[in-house]
Amino acid sequence: RVSKTVTFSRAEAIQEVDVLARMIDRIHADPYRFHSRDVVEAEHRRVIDTMPAVLTQSELCLRLSRLLATLDDGHSSMNCYVLVLQEWEKAAKASPPETQKRRMFQPAMRLDDQNRLIVRWPNYAPGIEAGDRLLRVNGQDGDGLLAEWAREESHDTEAGRRAVIARRFRLLLALHGITAPYRVTVAAPGAASREVTIQGDPVNYQFLPRPDPAPAPGATPATPRAGPTAPTPVELRTP
Repeated sequence: RVSKTVTFSRAEAIQEVDVLARMIDRIHADPYRFHSRDVVEAEHRRVIDTMPAVLTQSELCLRLSRLLATLDDGHSSMNCYVLVLQEWEKAAKASPPETQKRRMFQPAMRLDDQNRLIVRWPNYAPGIEAGDRLLRVNGQDGDGLLAEWAREESHDTEAGRRAVIARRFRLLLALHGITAPYRVTVAAPGAASREVTIQGDPVNYQFLPRPDPAPAPGATPATPRAGPTAPTPVELRTP
């Protein structure tokens, strides 16, 4: 539910979790198709038992996500990403890119054939190349984050969960409070690991096209080369 409440007490958060649990029983057509009620209720208890004294909206949303993800039905989920996007949009409206203090993780990520996080496109992050494997970010293990966050992502397969995490990696970093500057350890295939610090892009570029980087001082603009002449189409006829 949309809420203007910035933080929740433990009692308020537990009430929200209980409301969700009752809602699952009331409106889901077949909530225990893939896991028994005992498994889901065990996760319900675990979420409550590990509840801190005070939570932010994002922290509460992620705990609700863990409960829904236990169903393993592939469609019941919490859209926690909207909380980050709302904050970024508010910051983008308040400040242009040149003075923006809210930053986001630049590289776009994907999974390799072993379900590990690798860079799909560096998005102008200096020192990062496409194909680099992400080993660590701000002191946390990349594979560990992937495994931990998979527990919060609704899907019907583990590979599907991890693919969603890779696709929304910059949003998940923000959701879990991992912010710029990003001190990352990456490694190209077959190469030694290297340390890179990513300052991050202004969050404005989540909503606006990012301008092309300025050419180096003294650089001569490249002269566009004419492309090959398109061949004349050949008409094909059949009986």
